[in-house]
Amino acid sequence: MRGCKLSCFFINLIRFFKNVYGRDDISKELENRLLILETQVQQLKEMVLSLASGREPAASREVDDQTQVYDAMRSLTVQRHATIQMVLDGATQAEMAERFQISEEAVKGRLYAIRKILGQELGVNVTNTSTAMKKFREVIDGMSDDKYLRVAGLPKDWHSSWTEEDREENPKLYKK
Repeated sequence: MRGCKLSCFFINLIRFFKNVYGRDDISKELENRLLILETQVQQLKEMVLSLASGREPAASREVDDQTQVYDAMRSLTVQRHATIQMVLDGATQAEMAERFQISEEAVKGRLYAIRKILGQELGVNVTNTSTAMKKFREVIDGMSDDKYLRVAGLPKDWHSSWTEEDREENPKLYKK
């Protein structure tokens, strides 16, 4: 409950800042940083609870179930699928930020959310983006183009065939 009150306070403070000073760019950056901070606090809470219950920290357990990875993929947004494609093709966080017209902090937030969703399906704490992407790559490579399109909402080659026209064709990918 206290966390919600604190988050609500900061969200209202950000809105106030935007309304009074008219600086939407700064308020968006503050919102992105707040999201990252909240997710880091949640991750720390989960680790403490795991240790308190006498369980081995989830980060040290092996992750390997393709069915669970597939289930995680089904629960990702189209924006997160696009982010995965870019990471798998070697894009930097700066390149992703430019493509999606968001901050690098927001890209980090997306990557954290992707790892968290995968970890929830696998029952582990996935802290390494490379580990997560390896799991996604294994599943994606085994999927037909049609199946991937149904799951992701994007063609498998979205990133490699991207053009500026995509901003008009897929505006949901570029929400700020």
